[in-house]
Amino acid sequence: MIMLTEDFIVIDQLCLKSPGDAIAQWTSSGQTDFISRDGISEWHSDREHALEDPSLQRLFLLSTFVKFGKKHQVERLLDRWNYTDQLDKTWTDGKTVLVFASKYGNSNIVALLCRYGVEVNRSDNHGWAALHYAAYYGHPNVAAHLLEHGADRDAKTAMGHTPLTVAGNWTNNANLRRRRAEVKRILRARGR
Repeated sequence: MIMLTEDFIVIDQLCLKSPGDAIAQWTSSGQTDFISRDGISEWHSDREHALEDPSLQRLFLLSTFVKFGKKHQVERLLDRWNYTDQLDKTWTDGKTVLVFASKYGNSNIVALLCRYGVEVNRSDNHGWAALHYAAYYGHPNVAAHLLEHGADRDAKTAMGHTPLTVAGNWTNNANLRRRRAEVKRILRARGR
C-alpha cells in the first residue's frame, strides 16, 4: 500500500505542474528508475520531441507510464488527471498508447485502455494496428484482450500483412516462436 501511495504522489506531483515544466524537470535518475535500461534512450528521445512540440507533452506523460509503468499509474492519469483525451492521439509515426501497451505486452494496461474506450483498430503510419504488434511480439493475452474489444483480425498493414501473417514471421528465438504460435492459435480460433 505504501508503494501505491508513493506512485500516486509522484504522478500527482508531475500533474500539478504544467506538462512542459514536468517534462523539463524530469531528469534525475531517481525519477526514471522505473524505466528499463532498454527503454531509457527511447524515453529520452521522446522527451526531447515533447519538449520541442507542446502538443505532444500530455501524450508523452501518458505514454511513459503506459510503456514503463503500472496499471494503477495509468489509471491515475486517466481518472484523476483526465488524460482520456490522449487515448487516441498519435506520435508523428502514428503510434498510440494502445500500440505501445500492445508492443510491450502489458495486458493489464491494454485491458484498462480498452475499458476506457480506446480505438482498438487505429493503425500507425505503416498500417500496423495494436493487434499486429501483439502478434509480432508474441503477446497472446494482449491479442485476446484486443479481440474481445473488437480488434479486426483481418486488418492489413500497408504491405498487406494481417496479424496472422506477422505472427508467422520466422525468428531464431524459440520462446518468441512459441508465443507467436499461441497468438496464431487465438487468431484462428476467433476467425471461426
